[in-house]
Amino acid sequence: MNKLIALVIFIGCLVQLSFQQEPQCSGSKLCPEGCCSSAGFCGYGPDYCGNGCQSTCGAKSGCNPGWTGSQYSEKDSCPLNVCCSKSGWCGTTEEFCGDEKVVRPSCAIGSKAVSRVIGYYEAWAPSKRSRYSMLPEEIPYGQYTHIIFSFATINPSTFKVSAGDYQTEYMMSRIGAIKFLQPDVKIWVALGGWAFNDPGPTQTTFSDIASSTANINTFLDSLVQMMNKYGFDGVDIDWEYPVAEDRHGRPEDYKNIVTFMTKLNSRMKDTKRGTSMALPASYWYLQNFDIKALESQVDWFNIMSYDMHGSWDIDNEWIGPWANSHTNMTDIQMALDLLWRNDISPSKVTMGMAFYSRSFTLTDPACNSLGCRVSSGGNPGKYSDTVGVLLHAEIQEIIAEKKLTPVLDRVGAVKTVSWGNQWASFDDVVTWRLKANIARSQCIEGFMVWAMSQDDEKRTNIRGLNQALGRKTPDFPDFTPIDKPVVTQPMVEPKLCRWSGCFEGCPVGFKTVQRDGYDDLMMNADVCGMNNGISVLCCPSDQPLPTCHWRGHRNTGNCRPGCEAGEVELGSLSLGCKKNYQTACCTSSKVTAAYDSCNWTGCHNNSDETWCTGTMFSKSLVRSPQGWGGHNSCSGGQSRELCCPDPLPAAFSTDCKWVPKSGHLNGGNDNYLCEAQCPKDSIQLSLKLGSHSLPENKYCVGYNAFCCPDFKYIVPRGDDFEDSVPSTNAKEFQSLLDKYIANPTCPATVLDPPVHSDRIEVTGNYKRSLVAEAQEYEILQGRATHCFLVDWKRMLTILPL
Repeated sequence: MNKLIALVIFIGCLVQLSFQQEPQCSGSKLCPEGCCSSAGFCGYGPDYCGNGCQSTCGAKSGCNPGWTGSQYSEKDSCPLNVCCSKSGWCGTTEEFCGDEKVVRPSCAIGSKAVSRVIGYYEAWAPSKRSRYSMLPEEIPYGQYTHIIFSFATINPSTFKVSAGDYQTEYMMSRIGAIKFLQPDVKIWVALGGWAFNDPGPTQTTFSDIASSTANINTFLDSLVQMMNKYGFDGVDIDWEYPVAEDRHGRPEDYKNIVTFMTKLNSRMKDTKRGTSMALPASYWYLQNFDIKALESQVDWFNIMSYDMHGSWDIDNEWIGPWANSHTNMTDIQMALDLLWRNDISPSKVTMGMAFYSRSFTLTDPACNSLGCRVSSGGNPGKYSDTVGVLLHAEIQEIIAEKKLTPVLDRVGAVKTVSWGNQWASFDDVVTWRLKANIARSQCIEGFMVWAMSQDDEKRTNIRGLNQALGRKTPDFPDFTPIDKPVVTQPMVEPKLCRWSGCFEGCPVGFKTVQRDGYDDLMMNADVCGMNNGISVLCCPSDQPLPTCHWRGHRNTGNCRPGCEAGEVELGSLSLGCKKNYQTACCTSSKVTAAYDSCNWTGCHNNSDETWCTGTMFSKSLVRSPQGWGGHNSCSGGQSRELCCPDPLPAAFSTDCKWVPKSGHLNGGNDNYLCEAQCPKDSIQLSLKLGSHSLPENKYCVGYNAFCCPDFKYIVPRGDDFEDSVPSTNAKEFQSLLDKYIANPTCPATVLDPPVHSDRIEVTGNYKRSLVAEAQEYEILQGRATHCFLVDWKRMLTILPL
């Protein structure tokens, strides 16, 4: 029996040995990867690709682990100084590096103060998301040291930089106003982004620019011009990604990007501006950046240490369909180690944080923790409206609604939550503190956020992040006059909605109105002319915003103007209409109702005495061939007439008149272009196209605006009270600025007024006379920079807040 057992074992061993020794390849049977050795096995290096190799003998490994000769590998060493395995491939795990450890910078947590907190601002957010977006004026005070406006664009044919569209230009023109309250905040502009290198006209634009000195110079000239126009303090290059074929890169990008960034940095330094570059957190894309050469050409790198995982992992053979966090600290540390391997200074590193989550749909709802199988991205959020994405604010809504208890993963420094078949990870003050402590222990002192505009109304995320960073933020300055008695104000009617001028956004106290059912605003570029700005509908921010539409458009061009029941007509638009016009219609409310008191007539001869008849519309207010401004223009010297009740509504009963306003644009034939714009605190009721007289026998061509000043409600005056120092200083500053508006230039150094009342020493010599300083104007005029009137007007309106 024992002999029989021994015989069976012996035969089994022979069979196993024969299987082990069966060749994998031959001269006719090719290796799927590597070379076929003389023994018939697949691999790399001289043992497989050298003498006796049978087939695919030209296959090369990624790196040389120590073989004699360089003919067996693509490169002798690995990119980014990562490890080369014994089989000739680059990586960072134990399989590649063995016991080798990365030498990381080391600092005591808190020994270095946080030097920068950067927020990327999504210019498109206000028109794309009905909630959890952010207008420039809503950027929280003191929470950020830098703001990066995202994104300007580059023309793929001319390589010139521009805003790209009306919406972006509009936001770009407004964001600089926050400097009047936060003079120390730096506002940069970002170029590129993931979508910029997606298939389309701009997919190779960065490569095209970097490949040519002439293209670089054209790009730089236009960039500086745009930065001068909008007052940007620096530029962030977000090239995603050079060299990589799947991102339309080219092999020569590796060297060209260094040349490009060197020239860019030099130009920015010449104009006293900053330069940064966004870097990927994955080895796959980062290997195509010569980060050591680039380090000296940037003020810092912005590391996109988020999106480490997402629904794209599901079909990836190396990662697979498993629930994982896109801000997993384990993965982020591996990304940081790539920088430390190359001796990048931690002072040049800005670590990225996210105000959003990547979510998943679970294959089995019963398995709902890290590492469980997933089938797709998670359901779209109510406001983010993207598969696999939830804003932090949306996650908090879900947690509150479903009474969920998040789970803390201390190793990954994330929190996770699941409901039904949905799973998401997110960050809060707890996980940000875990991440920040690790980063600061490695001497990192800069942090950035994608995206600041995804925060909630209470700015919970940025306040939590600054708390986690141990960063003390300043309180909002108090502009309330000291000890001034409170006067009870009588109830007054709210101000009316109104159209802005072409070169101005909404005044302080007003918000833009979104076009219902669309991603854009209620706006009219038709009355402004090509490339001359846009007019937007603005309504009081302290009142519920009305729901507004452009009604009447037909694909045939035969438009049908008019509003539905419960709506009020506020304007007109000829764009897209061969016949008639479109009507701006908003729900009736306190901020729109007055417009419903008046109606436009059809076209009549100007010689007629009046066309306003009946008891409801018997009073003529104004005549114009173009009505609101977008009506089809009357011909043959005829006009339309706006008929109102008698007496006129209070909102239209003030000193209404035609206001010709000349802008800085030339209208041809030595005339100026008339701006369709009313003075501050006025309502635009009509526009009239033509040539209009100006003072000093000058003319402008374009639209005159018919303007009614806001109705002034009589407020009983309280006891006389002498203004305190802060309010007197504000009046002095406002008076000085009035003088500058008459001659809008900005001396580069003269104006730096204190804004904190507790820093004004009234008994000593510290308080400066702004008027005396302004006398230096003649001296400074030679190095003054041009300013836009809209900026100064905005400053006047913001200062008293």
